[in-house]
Amino acid sequence: MSEPHADPTNQRLTIRDIASRSGVSVATVSRVLNDHPDVAPGTRELVLRHARQHSYVTNRSARSSSGGRTGLVGLITPYLGGEYFSRIVAGVAESLAQRDARLVVGSTYHEHDREASFLSRLMQGSIDGALLILPTLFDEELVAARKQEFPIVVIDPAHPVPPGARIPVVSAANLQGAREVTEHLIRGIEGRRHERIGVITGQMGSLASRQRLAGYHLALAEERLLFDDGLIFKKDTQFRVKDGRRGAEHLLSLPDPPTAIFAFNDAMAVGVLHEARRRGLRVPEDLAIAGFDNVEIARYAIPRITTVEQPLEELGRQAVDLLYRMIEGHPLDGSLVELSTRLVVGGSTDPNAPPATDIWE
Repeated sequence: MSEPHADPTNQRLTIRDIASRSGVSVATVSRVLNDHPDVAPGTRELVLRHARQHSYVTNRSARSSSGGRTGLVGLITPYLGGEYFSRIVAGVAESLAQRDARLVVGSTYHEHDREASFLSRLMQGSIDGALLILPTLFDEELVAARKQEFPIVVIDPAHPVPPGARIPVVSAANLQGAREVTEHLIRGIEGRRHERIGVITGQMGSLASRQRLAGYHLALAEERLLFDDGLIFKKDTQFRVKDGRRGAEHLLSLPDPPTAIFAFNDAMAVGVLHEARRRGLRVPEDLAIAGFDNVEIARYAIPRITTVEQPLEELGRQAVDLLYRMIEGHPLDGSLVELSTRLVVGGSTDPNAPPATDIWE
């Protein structure tokens, strides 16, 4: 069969026009353009010929007016390595697979220009919407993206998303999780109450760190304990093991050192554990240690680190659900989904807690 000549008017058709000229339904055209396998070869070729004839391009305005989609979703993430990011991405991928959709991923290494460039390319391409993990984009950039009606959902924002951006947010209940673990430390074990609890914050530019610090303050206030700013270590820390060890070295060298330390992630909590051992301190008898996230490094530590579990895979799944509600036209302006956290008690605060080796059985 010969190829039809191009339309001399070069008329740009919508998906409905393609369906009408091909004598098939809009749904069938959508399946062809999204490369679904459940279309007869003859029908597929007919639809593609009409699309080529009229230089059909799947663009955002055409998809909006026709209800067609590409089945592609963009994901902007600082890193793909590390359990925190990989578990969120796993939740995203699982949810997209259930929708027969595919993922386009860009790693930005927390570089603002990379983020802005990749988001711009996604918006100009055949992408139904985007998920942003810990974005560093400025408020005006997010607002500008939404003004173009490009669906975006932010996962665990690095800073508050402005209400004017009309962007849904999915995060863990950082304040409540920090409050709960601080209360656990204050109560202590076997009658030993901790009233001097040191904190290693990680990056204070991070919204999660500020929320966790607020939860720590709230727990102290509720127990009527005086706040001592000297117990807060926040000097250029980056959530790494070595930052936890450096913070512990400072706190444990104070004239009146803390008897417990709450590090704002598990990697830093392991750094605290290393410094405690270097000083010959017993954990938890001489020093109780807690972290946040419940990732492998905490579960494999000896003693196992007491921590706050974030539902990382569920963050990804919920973000996809919100994104598809936006794609389908549901009003979600400024929605916030905050997922509950869970305190996981380990041997770093309770000598009677199950040992780390239990997880291998």
